[in-house]
Amino acid sequence: MRLPVTQARAYVFGPPELAALLTSQFNDLGIRAEAAVTPATDEELYSWLKAHASDASTFIHPGLSFWAERPEFPQIVASVGFFPVCPSARILSLCLNKLNVLIEAEAAGIPHLAVGLDPLSSLREVEELLANTGEKFPIVLKSLKVAQGHGIQVIDSLASLREIIPVWFEQLTRRYSEASILVERCPPSARHIVVPFASDGARFTKVFPLIDASLQTRWRRLIQFIPATDLDPIAEAAVNESVKKWVKHLDFSGFGSMEFLVDGNRVYLIDAVARLNAGFPLWDNLLGVSSVEWQLAGLGQLPVPEKEEKKFGAAVSLRFYAEDPIRQVPCPGLIREITEPYRTEAGESLAIWMTRYQANQEVKWTSSGVIGELFVFGQDRRSAITAAREEIAKIWIAGSVQTNQRFLVEHLEHPFVRENLLHAGFTDEDFIPEGFPPPDLVVAMVAQAAALFPSEGARWAAGNQWVAFDSGSAPARVAAPFRNAAGLPGFSGTFPKDEATVQFLLEPVNPDRWLAHFGVWTLPIRRVPAGAAKKAEPTRIRKILALAPGRMHALLRHPGEILQPHDRACMLESIGILVPHAVPVAVKLLEWKVAPGEIVEAGRELAVLELLG
Repeated sequence: MRLPVTQARAYVFGPPELAALLTSQFNDLGIRAEAAVTPATDEELYSWLKAHASDASTFIHPGLSFWAERPEFPQIVASVGFFPVCPSARILSLCLNKLNVLIEAEAAGIPHLAVGLDPLSSLREVEELLANTGEKFPIVLKSLKVAQGHGIQVIDSLASLREIIPVWFEQLTRRYSEASILVERCPPSARHIVVPFASDGARFTKVFPLIDASLQTRWRRLIQFIPATDLDPIAEAAVNESVKKWVKHLDFSGFGSMEFLVDGNRVYLIDAVARLNAGFPLWDNLLGVSSVEWQLAGLGQLPVPEKEEKKFGAAVSLRFYAEDPIRQVPCPGLIREITEPYRTEAGESLAIWMTRYQANQEVKWTSSGVIGELFVFGQDRRSAITAAREEIAKIWIAGSVQTNQRFLVEHLEHPFVRENLLHAGFTDEDFIPEGFPPPDLVVAMVAQAAALFPSEGARWAAGNQWVAFDSGSAPARVAAPFRNAAGLPGFSGTFPKDEATVQFLLEPVNPDRWLAHFGVWTLPIRRVPAGAAKKAEPTRIRKILALAPGRMHALLRHPGEILQPHDRACMLESIGILVPHAVPVAVKLLEWKVAPGEIVEAGRELAVLELLG
């Protein structure tokens, strides 16, 4: 049944920064729309719908909320008399389980990488499958519930398999009440391609430009390029043909996307979802189209759009995470200052910065860790990268939180990225980031800190290096004081450097230690007051401190056990990532200071150790 669009209204759930884009697209179609707070349960959704019942025809869009993949969503929405803007419950249910996705793909004649289609739920079953099939490492273990982030583990050895599976299965069980997985082969040099599409299953299938999502870390999206270029023509044709097979086989109506690993001219399906992809600003702005219009057309509510006005030739998106990518440690915390969302168009380029956070908000350890996303458009891939490099330097995020901003910059500067020599394992396997800022910039930053926190005769260190500087260096041009929750002083401001102005923020950690943000760099700075560096009495006692805030997932050793160098002692979970805590030298575990399931802050004492040897 087609609703009378001119009399309709719409509500959109999900992250507010994306919901705002979707509501504007509804409004452009003449449908009065507004964003709404996402109900947390079936009961809340039903109550919300009843409270908003009216005589007007009403669309309910799940946005990018968890409802977008829940098969009960269209059923509940339709039962109250509203129109759900999503595929059918049948399609959603199928795509929710990754085993079903592969079974249907096989039936449609679409190749995949699964070693077997029997779900596995124990280490023994995985080892038996590998022994029976002769499959070699590396392999990919994929949860049937979620095929990204913490739902995927890349295993490179039998020892790693035996170490990771028990704690990972426990994490999956906590989140999804089960730990069923599949084993997939892992082509070493394949590219990760995402294909968004809209279809009504009969009249049309609109395949949007292919997206290259190869720049990822631990299967989390990092940088994406549209369109994906330099693909083997045979592979590109196979990707498009696979989408058509998928749509026809499932009689798919609505919006969805498929994900492939492309290895030369070979194409393998690795995932499919029945919802709007979070990257929709990429193709919407690239082609001058509306994803909502195509979505409604696929559901029979609007005519098939006839025109598109291509505005740009290429685009890149960059996702900002709360993490230290060098150590691969989550770093959620307080955002004291952040660049507000913006959209700027200048000449032949466009930049869009989107974030749900504001100044003085906290990135919680229970969140996804995503702070925001930058979309940059240009006339071709090279100009888009150049514009993105300039635009990313304008983003400012500072506080007790750390981000991967510098990591993104270095990717854009890497010759392999600029020349499009990418594969899905590039970031985790081949990319070597800069671990330390330029020495002159470090000296300038430490000089500003010393001017703001003077201490006669004190020594200063940045990271693990002592820093010498001219005590007469120019103080900060602008410096606004603040105090953290513990009452410790900090400063925010700018200082001059090489005819430019560097923005900085010194976030206090303790009276003599600060987390220094300057430009796109973040570095711990500490002050050692005169006379405080006396040699401490030697001791054989050592401690394990929490690397991040989060929940203690597992204690892997018992008091009295001997741990050899690099042995893992415990696992902490933060922003969905399992963070191992290992020891660098041989020690004896004397005592645990925490219990499994306990919530801890970064720097919390976890264990007491005795140094051996």
